[in-house]
Amino acid sequence: EIAQEAVITLGHPLTQGQWYAFSAAAQQKESKKEIESRRTYIAFVPEQPFIAVRWFNKLETYVISKAGNDWGPPLTWVVIAGALLFLVMFILGLVKMIKGFKGLGKAKKLQKQSLAKLKRKGR
Repeated sequence: EIAQEAVITLGHPLTQGQWYAFSAAAQQKESKKEIESRRTYIAFVPEQPFIAVRWFNKLETYVISKAGNDWGPPLTWVVIAGALLFLVMFILGLVKMIKGFKGLGKAKKLQKQSLAKLKRKGR
């Protein structure tokens, strides 16, 4: 049985969508004897997906790790729907609060006008 582990250290940033040859230090354990060798690995650096896709993949991975393979995927969509519902309710609450502050200014103005009318009437 051969177990292999490769350690790759990057010296410069990689360009997405390009092929690279990595010189890696590989450690092999063969019949309880460790052998150090240099190997060349060819790897393609894929382009990064859109940020929403990365977030979805992270969320799905987390939910599947907690709920299992059977319940994970449908539960991911339930979590997303709940988060969107929470976001819509939060935004609607902010809009109502802003309208309330605007209405508060109008109410103070009407209160001043009514007090001025009462003073003119002599009350």
